[in-house]
Amino acid sequence: MSQQTRRRFLRIATATATGSIVGVAAADDAATVSHHETFANGLDGWSIDADVADGVEEGTDWSVGVTEDRSLVDGRAASLTLDATAGHGGIWIAREFDVEPGTAYYGDIGVSGWSPVESEIDLSRIRVYAGPESPTSLEDFPTALEAWRLHGEVGGLVEPLNRTEGWDEFQTGWETPALSTDTITLAVGIQSAWEIDLEHAIDDVVIELEPR
Repeated sequence: MSQQTRRRFLRIATATATGSIVGVAAADDAATVSHHETFANGLDGWSIDADVADGVEEGTDWSVGVTEDRSLVDGRAASLTLDATAGHGGIWIAREFDVEPGTAYYGDIGVSGWSPVESEIDLSRIRVYAGPESPTSLEDFPTALEAWRLHGEVGGLVEPLNRTEGWDEFQTGWETPALSTDTITLAVGIQSAWEIDLEHAIDDVVIELEPR
C-alpha cells in the first residue's frame, strides 16, 4: 500500500469510527505536519528511552542503534535489542514535532517492524505513542483499548511484532481535540511479552497531522 493510499484509508476509517466526517475549525496559520523517517541519517533528531527491570543495563542488556543488515527504504534501519530474561520491559525512540496550539488534527501513523521469527505466541509487541508529552514509561503508551478509541490527545498502537518473519507494516489513525501544546511527540519501540532476548528493527516511519 502506498503512503498516500495508506493515509487516505486511515483518514476515512478514523472519521467513520468517530462519526465526525465534518471537521472542526482550525487555526488560520496551522499547517500540515508530515515526516517520513528512513534512518538514512541514523537517529539524528531522535531521543532514546527505556522502561526495563532493575539491573538491566544499557549497552549490556539493551541497545538502540542503526543497522545496515536489514532495511526497507534507504539501506539503514533503527535496531532495537533487549534482553528481557531478567524481567519484562520496553525500549523506544522519540521525536518532537511542532504543532499549532488550539488546532485539532487528523493524525496518521505508519511504521514497519522487523522480526527474526514468526510465532503464534505473542513474544514481543510494537508500541507507538503520539501525544503532547514525551513518554517516560510503558504506562504512558496507549493500551490496545485506548488505541482503538481513535479520538483524544494521545494516539498510538500496540500489536504483536512477531506475527510474521521479516518485515511487517503497522498503521493507525486518530483525531485530536484542539491541542493545548505546541509540540507532539512520536515514540516508536518494542516491548517484551515473554522473558526472552529480543532483536528487532524499525523502518519507514510516517506521521502526518492535518488540521481539521
